[in-house]
Amino acid sequence: MSIQYEVEPLADSYGVADSFPKDFGYGEEEADIEDSPTPSDSKPRILLMGLRRSGKSSIQKVVFHKMSPNETLFLESTNKIYKDDISSSSFVNFQIWDFPGQVDFFDPTFDYEMIFRGTGALIFVIDAQDDYVEALGRLHLTVSRAYRVNPEINFEVFIHKVDGLSDDHKIETQRDIHQRANDDLADASLEKLHLSFYLTSIYDHSIFEAFSKVVQKLIPQLPTLENLLNIFISNSGIEKAFLFDVVSKIYIATDSSPVDMQSYELCCDMIDVVIDVSCIYGLKEDGSGSAYDKESMAIIKLNNTTVLYLKEVTKFLALVCILREESFERKGKPSTPAFPHYCIKQSLNSFLPIIVQSSVTSLPQAQNADRCQ
Repeated sequence: MSIQYEVEPLADSYGVADSFPKDFGYGEEEADIEDSPTPSDSKPRILLMGLRRSGKSSIQKVVFHKMSPNETLFLESTNKIYKDDISSSSFVNFQIWDFPGQVDFFDPTFDYEMIFRGTGALIFVIDAQDDYVEALGRLHLTVSRAYRVNPEINFEVFIHKVDGLSDDHKIETQRDIHQRANDDLADASLEKLHLSFYLTSIYDHSIFEAFSKVVQKLIPQLPTLENLLNIFISNSGIEKAFLFDVVSKIYIATDSSPVDMQSYELCCDMIDVVIDVSCIYGLKEDGSGSAYDKESMAIIKLNNTTVLYLKEVTKFLALVCILREESFERKGKPSTPAFPHYCIKQSLNSFLPIIVQSSVTSLPQAQNADRCQ
C-alpha cells in the first residue's frame, strides 16, 4: 500500500520494539542447542556472552522478537544454551547463540573449539551499572581462548544498561573498560586482537544501531551495497539512505555519509508507523493480506522541512531515505533536474534490482544508470 503523512518530528524514542504485530516476525525462536541442526551449517553465528543478569537475553528479545523493554523485567535467567535462527533475507541470515552467564563453556564437556570455529561474531555484554571487574576477567578469558581457535572472529563489547548513567559517567565508563580490556590483551601479547566497544540500552535505539554494525561485518556484499547507495543518492538528490531489515530495525547498509542517531531514530520510527498503519488499514476486510508487501511505499513530511521516503525492497527489507522538503517539492518536467520525486522513482527502478541480488560483485549496471541531476 502507499501512504502519505504530515507529522511533527518525533522527540524521544522509547518503547521502540513493541509496535509490530506479534505475528510479524521471523518465526521460530529459542531452540535448545541439543535439538538444533548441526553447527556445521553455513550461516554465520553470533555468540551472546557475559555474566548473569548482564542483559543478554533481553537484548535478543527486544531486537529480534519485538518484546517491549519493560517486559524484559519479567524474563527468567537463562539456564541453558539457546540457539535462535534469524532468517529474514539474503543479507540478514545468521544464528544467535545465547550462553547463560553461570555456565563454564570451557568445561571439558563443552567442545569450545567447535563453537568458536563456526563463529562470525562474539558479543560480550557488560553491565555498566554493576562492578565490572569480574566481567573484564571473563571477557579476557573468553576472547583470548576464542581468538586462538578462530582469529577471524569479530569481537564486540556491549557496555550495556547505560540508560541509568549520566553522559559524563557513560564516557568515563567506556574509557575505563576500553583501557583495562586492551591492557589485559597487551599483557597477554594479543595486540592483534581487536575489540569494538558500544554503549547500549534496550530503552533507546542504541542497541539497534550497535547490532546493525555487528551484523554489517558479517555481510560480504557490504562494500557493494554501500557503493550502490552512494550512486543512488547522487542520482536522486537524497541526503541519506538506509537499507533496513524491517522486523529488527537493523540497518544492513547505508551510504558513506556519517550516521547520526537522530536520523536513524526517525527512520526506525517511520518503519513502525508504516507497519502499524498498514496492519490497520492495509489488510483486506477478511483480515487476509500482508502489512508489508511489494506495494509498500510511504512518504512522511515533517514540520521541520524533512521528508522521509520508504520503499519495499524484498519481503523483509526496506529502503528508507531522508531528504529536504524544498528538494522534494520543486516543480519541473520529468526530464529536468527539478523533479526529485521522478528521479527517486527512476533511481529506484535502476538500483533496486541490483540491490536485491545478494551475489552482486560489481557495479557496471549501476554506473550506467541514467542520472537525474
